[in-house]
Amino acid sequence: MNGTPARCPLRALMTGIGVLALWTTLLGPQVALAGEAILPAGWLQGFHVSFEGRRIGSGKIRLETLARTEMTLRFRVSSRGSIQHPRESRTYEFQIDMQFELKGRRIRILSTHNTFNKDSETHAPTIERLAPFLYIVPLVIEVKTGDPERLSYLSGNGYYVLRILPGQNQIEGLLHCDDEPIGRFFFRAESERPGSWRMERIQVTAAGPYAVFFELGPRKALGGGRRDALKTW
Repeated sequence: MNGTPARCPLRALMTGIGVLALWTTLLGPQVALAGEAILPAGWLQGFHVSFEGRRIGSGKIRLETLARTEMTLRFRVSSRGSIQHPRESRTYEFQIDMQFELKGRRIRILSTHNTFNKDSETHAPTIERLAPFLYIVPLVIEVKTGDPERLSYLSGNGYYVLRILPGQNQIEGLLHCDDEPIGRFFFRAESERPGSWRMERIQVTAAGPYAVFFELGPRKALGGGRRDALKTW
């Protein structure tokens, strides 16, 4: 987990009037992915982290739906975790609390309250880039058509492409930022809820060819009222 994560700049092509015209034409009306989706209020899910088959950390993720209209979706992603470097005496500790707005395929950061210890600071950009997709990818999976799909998103820190690859009893989501893979999401069909899918694993490239896996436990549905994400853990 050494090294600075690869940057994810917006390409020079994705600027100016051309960008606005392109995204208005292609992405404007497609916020309907929020339709009849999951997350009535949200869910809480624990995870442990593994590297080369060895457990090296744990934490929790909380996803919340804040508001939804026909064209706009606001949501909150909060998480905390502690990960031990598999080969060095370093411990990566982080705590994030971010709110987003999804309008069409445009992602806007509404608020950020994140803390990282010294060892994890270099990985902060990677964590923050992945954060909104912890909510978005499960939402997309729930309303998938059953065929491979390629979805594009634009944020202040990058141009993203999400590829959905359906399989038998499982679905994989591949996330790229400016053509660079930054995450893989693995879903398993829920036997007790036909047609529903549970995110069970996330693969994140740490450095070079090495990959860290976040193994997710059972999800716990949240009740009606919104509460502070971190105080309830």
